Amino acid sequence: MDLKFEVAFQDGDDTLVRLEAALPVDFIASTFLNLDTEQLGHFSRWMQGTVQPLLEAGQIISAGSTYRIVIDPKLQQRIIDGTAVLRSRNGNLTGTVVSTAAESKGQLLGFAELQIGQVAQIANMATVAWQVAAMVTAQHFLSEINQELKLVNRKLDDLLEFLETQAAGRIVGRLKALQRSTQLMQLRALDAEEVAVLKQDILLLVQEAEAQAAQYIMPFAPLKASLQNAKDFRAQDVEAAVQKYAKHLNTAVFAIRAYVNALSMAPHAGWAHDRLKIHLESVEELIDFLDTTVDDFDRGLDALEERGKKRDSRWRLHPAAEGALAVIPYGRLISILTGTVIVVQEYQKAQREKQREKIMTAKRPLIELQKTALDGLRASVEAIRKQTLVLEERRKAPQVLLVEVGEKGAVKQLFVTGKDAVRA
Repeated sequence: MDLKFEVAFQDGDDTLVRLEAALPVDFIASTFLNLDTEQLGHFSRWMQGTVQPLLEAGQIISAGSTYRIVIDPKLQQRIIDGTAVLRSRNGNLTGTVVSTAAESKGQLLGFAELQIGQVAQIANMATVAWQVAAMVTAQHFLSEINQELKLVNRKLDDLLEFLETQAAGRIVGRLKALQRSTQLMQLRALDAEEVAVLKQDILLLVQEAEAQAAQYIMPFAPLKASLQNAKDFRAQDVEAAVQKYAKHLNTAVFAIRAYVNALSMAPHAGWAHDRLKIHLESVEELIDFLDTTVDDFDRGLDALEERGKKRDSRWRLHPAAEGALAVIPYGRLISILTGTVIVVQEYQKAQREKQREKIMTAKRPLIELQKTALDGLRASVEAIRKQTLVLEERRKAPQVLLVEVGEKGAVKQLFVTGKDAVRA
């Protein structure tokens, strides 16, 4: 006989937790949960101390058995929030034991009473199970995040030359802490202490990245103004401005990338949807500002180059002027001097054109690279939004854990099944 244990609510027949004997079909598309000894102990104590006493119709928790624990996240949240209560009888909470066997489906087998003090235990374990299952459904996203963090790590030596080293160093330290948590989550579900560490790592990285992005965005406003107000293309000054601009903007882009990395982990650490939404909007504002800055700098250098070309065209003497100088007394001497001046001017003009061309040629790939980086950041923000929607949809569905019970009711293995929680 297939037994089914339910904990229901006072305002309806919805089920918070359901325990059933598992069938072979449940293992199709299931995922093994690599939990540590402490976490397995939590589940063992929950099953022995809370579920087993309720099963007055028969002791089904025995060695070598496998059970299905179905947890409804929506209803679970209601009991945690206090918007619903467990059904009670004579002051005690009630669990019902019914049969799901084909020949006696729905038949009431008995009632069991649960003491008030055990409500927190059920709600807490439901939360733990829900968190574990949610982590498992996120494995694909975690793998992508971890690969990206590894990529940043591998390219770091090449990047540091183009970044403000002190700022980048602080961000890198925070990124490595986040990477450790990500790697651990790929191996097993985090315990309560590790989840707290993950949340702290995310928060610290968000704060550091946001501060660095703001710091290295600030110099762009005066730089833009100086380009607009400059009357001449002074190669040395412009080249210094390009180098300063590139390093500051690269650092700001790197900081925003770290910000995005932190936010990509936030849904897995339990961040509320509205909180994540606000931070993603902040990231988009930073990206928009940098995008505008890149355009302004590009146009500013182009305009400055044009002013430099006009300046050079004004310096050359007109041929008529050369002829006029040639006919005055000492004309031959003046003509020679004038010719010398023209040669010098032409040489200086060629040098300036060479310097301008060098700077403008170096600028193009820089602008294109930064545009590509900003487009990539926008795509990452959208990917986080989509990822969050997927996780939210999965969390709304009932979570199904398959529990293999060993000697004395201890939990040996846990799986989460990809099949729907409700079987025919």
